[in-house]
Amino acid sequence: MSELLMMEAALFQLRAAIADDSELLPMRLSADVLANAVAAAKAGGINAARVNDIAFALNDLVSAVDDAGAPDAVCSVIALLQNDTAALHRANALPI
Repeated sequence: MSELLMMEAALFQLRAAIADDSELLPMRLSADVLANAVAAAKAGGINAARVNDIAFALNDLVSAVDDAGAPDAVCSVIALLQNDTAALHRANALPI
């Protein structure tokens, strides 16, 4: 559960880095989708399906960041989000 809190903090940093720049609107929308996925996991409990929802939203955000040519501050936050998502995958992996 601490990963979800860390992701919320990283998303706060991301939103601050993006601000209200109209050129970065696709990144802002992707960040909002990821924030909704994290909120759903927090509210309804974390499981493998919700982790996949978070990973999917994060991949969309990474694509938006790549397309927009985001500043370095955004790239460092993305790395934090990727590490937290990987930790969620490990913690909620389905048994084989």
